[in-house]
Amino acid sequence: MPVLALVLALSSLCAPPRVHASEMPPRGYEGPLAVAATLAVRRPAKARARDGPNATAPERAPALPLPGPPAERRPPGAAHAAPGDARKLSMPRREPEDIALFVPRVVLAVPRFVLAGVFTGVSGVLSVLDDAALARVRRVFVWNRAETLGWHPIASFQGGYGFSLGARVYHENAFGHREAVTLETGAGGIYLHAHELRLRADRLGGSRVALDVRVRYDRSPRLVFAGLGDPPAVHPDDHLFDPREASVRTRYTQDRALAALRLAYELGSRHRSIRPGLDVVFNHRRFGRDRTRQAFLLGPDDRQDRSTQEVYDVSRLPGFVEGVDVARLDARVELDFRDHRGMPSRGFRFVGLGGGAPPQVRDVAFGHYGAEATGYFDLFARSRVLVLRLAFTRAIAPLPSDGAVRKVLALVLANMGLAALLFGLARGGDAIAGTGLPRPLVDLAVVGVGVPVGFLLFVAILRVLDYPGAAALLATPRRMLGRVRGRGA
Repeated sequence: MPVLALVLALSSLCAPPRVHASEMPPRGYEGPLAVAATLAVRRPAKARARDGPNATAPERAPALPLPGPPAERRPPGAAHAAPGDARKLSMPRREPEDIALFVPRVVLAVPRFVLAGVFTGVSGVLSVLDDAALARVRRVFVWNRAETLGWHPIASFQGGYGFSLGARVYHENAFGHREAVTLETGAGGIYLHAHELRLRADRLGGSRVALDVRVRYDRSPRLVFAGLGDPPAVHPDDHLFDPREASVRTRYTQDRALAALRLAYELGSRHRSIRPGLDVVFNHRRFGRDRTRQAFLLGPDDRQDRSTQEVYDVSRLPGFVEGVDVARLDARVELDFRDHRGMPSRGFRFVGLGGGAPPQVRDVAFGHYGAEATGYFDLFARSRVLVLRLAFTRAIAPLPSDGAVRKVLALVLANMGLAALLFGLARGGDAIAGTGLPRPLVDLAVVGVGVPVGFLLFVAILRVLDYPGAAALLATPRRMLGRVRGRGA
């Protein structure tokens, strides 16, 4: 009994006293006995031997807080939070980005559901496969460890022609500086068969020279022809119509051989570059009767369309009987201020093109020019990107035989002048940004100055060199503004 009474007395001394909730210390509070017990249990023997019996409490490892009852008085320095705030953090909240993205989400809802329906089955099949099975499947398409050599299938669908199938073999690092070589072949759809070999290098051999060479041959057995211009629709009979007097949907065959060369030189940095260059394209085309029976059709196709020779007087179609061989020369300038060339999220890209075909065999001569501007706007964390694109093109055909070469060269010189202006503005923008001004503000000023000044310079060069259509080009902004005002009214 005396031993039992002694044990009960010691336990009552070590137990915490029973107090009211208002007198309880805040959670995490530890009295001297709790600290001593925690240190004795958690500290290893080597640490206790190193500290020695005379080590003070601040020299020892900090004690872990012991669980305790909730405190009505918060400790000094603790953050204040209302009782319901923790639950509100997990509840969905309305952000400003949600309001701004409401309209784009509504517009893209249908494509989103369509793509989800298409790829849900594919994702379900892939989820069954493990990593080893996927690696074995990947080795079928990728042939080296660097993943630069391989092949992949190609499938497409076009209304009125059906499905096409093919394959593409590629090497994305052919010469050690990311030069891409591709060989593509396919059949079906618009083509009976098509083959293409292409070499593309943004920096050939590590230099600033950009090269794009393409050789292609294809045969299209079911191309559509429905007259020249906008003639009235008529019902076909045994009479051969003039192509400019009647509109009847017919089919014809085309054999085409294409050779294209693009040569450019990059000025500036990687993500702020200007590329002036030249494009040379040669087209060899031969036309013939509809070849529906030879077509490799994998989808819906209107087989009731008659052949072009059965409806139209093809002798009045320039080049249909004897074929067409056209060599074209274009000057090209590209201004690239995108943050990434693969999947950009901000910046802009401008492409200007001008040139044409000088007089050559069978008196073929025409001129054309155009421009394309694309802006990328990061709406939220590079996951919501708005892309705006504006483009126009104009053809001048046929060019008069006298002075046709000079008119084509006028377009080439106008584009080279535009390239020089844009390069100067870009260098000036870099110099201004180096003084501490925000880069987005400088880029906006470069675009705001470069677009109108470049347009006026382009038109001025064409007018000095007496290019046809320069006056109409100068009036284009006024006509576009008039159309917008007319629709708004």
